[in-house]
Amino acid sequence: MSEMTEDRIVVEHGMPVRYKYMDDGTFARVIATDIEHMDVSIGGVTIADGADVNAGATTDIAVTTDVAGTLSAKLRGLIKLILAKINIKIADGDDATLGAKADAAITDSTTSNTLMSFVKGLMKIWNDVWNPTTHNLQVTVSNPTTNPETGLAKDGTDITTPTAMPAGGVGIRGWLSAIWTKLNGSMVVNLITGFAVESGGNLAGVKTNTDRLLGQNGGSIVSTTAAQTGLSCFAIKAQGVDVVINTMTLAAGWTGSMAAVTIKAGDVCHVGFTAVTLTSGTAILYNN
Repeated sequence: MSEMTEDRIVVEHGMPVRYKYMDDGTFARVIATDIEHMDVSIGGVTIADGADVNAGATTDIAVTTDVAGTLSAKLRGLIKLILAKINIKIADGDDATLGAKADAAITDSTTSNTLMSFVKGLMKIWNDVWNPTTHNLQVTVSNPTTNPETGLAKDGTDITTPTAMPAGGVGIRGWLSAIWTKLNGSMVVNLITGFAVESGGNLAGVKTNTDRLLGQNGGSIVSTTAAQTGLSCFAIKAQGVDVVINTMTLAAGWTGSMAAVTIKAGDVCHVGFTAVTLTSGTAILYNN
């Protein structure tokens, strides 16, 4: 600088610095505040490829791990990682949350399992209720302790005394069938006259209770094939079912024969007789 005889502007560390030529022939370095309003023109600075050890060169190999490397190498490594992760492929079982294809189906939502386990569990539940043939859902409503399709109706309490479920009966249908069978086999109800007719042992007192319906006290209901004698009747009615007369002894003043005569159910035959034997059916004998 001793050769300079006027002010000079030089670049130091990338910044313009003014050196002022003094009267004594020396140069004084001007501080920044003194050159704040200086018009400075600095030409472009070019750094050769590879000249900066931190920036690196354009041919630096990409660095994808946490090791030392140039800025160029790091940038190339970052681009390489991004491109590699755009199409992410996770191998079977690599993700602990997703799980593996071999995971067992889980249907208990209170447990902690993989997503694959729960998906397979949902498919298991679906297959249990889906009918692939009819394409319908098939659901059985179950009691917590028993299966209603093979048990009894759960309203109320079952009894076994005095009568238990008949052999072959199951559930509420079994009980209803048993009731119907019992009623059908024990009495016949005439919906027109309201007569209750005994055909079993459980209606032993029906005669006493229905005497007033027979025209006069002393009338009788017959449902056996045993001979009925000592009668003084004026009519016979087929109660509920057809009555077939085997033999009949007519009262005085009556002629003809009633042997093998069929009286249709509900019909009344007015005839005087003193004895009768039935082949089948149930008959009301009106006396006097």
